[in-house]
Amino acid sequence: MSGAPSQRLSHERLQKDFKIFAHDTASEKQKQEILNNCVALFKKDYDVSIIKNNNMCPTYPKQLIIINESVNTNISDSLETLFDGSKNARLRSRFPVPVICYNGKNICRSATLAQKAECVAKAATNGFSIQSALNWFSGDANNSADDILDTSRNGDIELIKTLKIRYICDLMVEDKKKKFGFYVSSSEKTDRLARYAGFCITAIPYPGTEFFTSWKDHDYSLTEVDWNKYGTDTTSVVLDPDAPRPFQTNDWKTWNISELTNNYLRLILTYIAVSDDCGVLIHCISGWDRTPLYVSLIRMSLWADGVIHQSLSALEMLYLTVNYDWFLFHHYLKDRCSRGEDIFYFCFHYLSHIIGDEFSIDTITREADHQIHSASQKICIRPSDEETDDSGCGSFGSCGRSWEMTSGYMDQYGRSNGSCLSFLEDKSILQHSADNSGSDNTVSAREQDSEISDDALFSMEDGDEEFHVLSRSSCDGLPDDPADSPEMQTTRAKNLMEIRQMMLELYSSFVAGTL
Repeated sequence: MSGAPSQRLSHERLQKDFKIFAHDTASEKQKQEILNNCVALFKKDYDVSIIKNNNMCPTYPKQLIIINESVNTNISDSLETLFDGSKNARLRSRFPVPVICYNGKNICRSATLAQKAECVAKAATNGFSIQSALNWFSGDANNSADDILDTSRNGDIELIKTLKIRYICDLMVEDKKKKFGFYVSSSEKTDRLARYAGFCITAIPYPGTEFFTSWKDHDYSLTEVDWNKYGTDTTSVVLDPDAPRPFQTNDWKTWNISELTNNYLRLILTYIAVSDDCGVLIHCISGWDRTPLYVSLIRMSLWADGVIHQSLSALEMLYLTVNYDWFLFHHYLKDRCSRGEDIFYFCFHYLSHIIGDEFSIDTITREADHQIHSASQKICIRPSDEETDDSGCGSFGSCGRSWEMTSGYMDQYGRSNGSCLSFLEDKSILQHSADNSGSDNTVSAREQDSEISDDALFSMEDGDEEFHVLSRSSCDGLPDDPADSPEMQTTRAKNLMEIRQMMLELYSSFVAGTL
């Protein structure tokens, strides 16, 4: 790759630039130097383009680093125009921007949607009809204000589609944010015209920065989340019903902060792992506290797996995520720390909870594929007297989520393996046992079925016959997919713990005033 720096970053440079970030003393020149270092670190592994942030968003980096693999070459030149068209739709003009690329999929970040008043005000300052804005604010509402909102959100949707985003992960605990009696932001899930209905909007409410004061007061323990205090009456988890999921939605209010973070992180990684080229957009309200928490965790987790930023050392990865994911995208570390809102510290303190193989992208990919595969095993077996010319074939549903087999297909393609029949060389097993009423074998057959029913992915009864779709491991002689080697697990843990140790030492020096 081109543009790699001639030497590795030093620990002294990491310490120096973190001090600038922590004390909020960065000059424009220092910010540019830090940004240049981040660009160089990206270039170690990727061919990148740089898009100048020409007053599109005052709280974004002056230059946006775009991995060329993540965008179509035909539209890379038009991204700046798309960014500019999206900015009015988002709170504080923080439009969706790709920050991580995994297997050609974009992981993007943004703020939530702006309310109509902000859209109109920003449009007026950008040359739209000032009279339209005045009419709206004076209460003389007309179609002009609605047109501005419609144009802004359609521009936002065009950008999201261009970035090939399928999942929008909304970390807000409310549908709309209210301050001083006024709604100051909205959300895709409350758009009254359902403009965002073409995307999978995932509501995963996560407590705001004020919660982390409580976490600090409890000596950084696994604090329970009081949703009566940190949520609203409408706070709820809403997931895509057709996508794999690593948890049950009815349990989320019982989780402590570590369990909540674990499950949401695995959910987002599951969306990333799904085998297509569609990406993810992550946002909270402003996109500078909870959003960088998850962006940073995803970047470090994928790096520890060796699938992104493969040339970077632990020190370089720490430098990149601290400065690009947090500092340059405007996390107010000094202000948050002054109020005890240690969400930044939580990000790195928490790394010890995700060193296990269950957070590796390879494991999550296998689990996601298994869930998709399991969901596809809805069996419909037509009786022989209803068979038609297609009786020798199995048919697949449009999304691979259902398939149908005639009994003729079973007879022709089912392969016997003791009490098991397998089809299409698939990992699933169709177990069939005849229920011969009154025979001595009836009890044993049923007992056998009951013993394996816990492993059954799907069961059905058809008259005197029972069918069970089992996981591959439920049938002897068909082994599970191999797990990652202990060496790989050790490498992941070592990588993450090395970053954690360096950051905790830096942060302790900052808090103690010795940095």
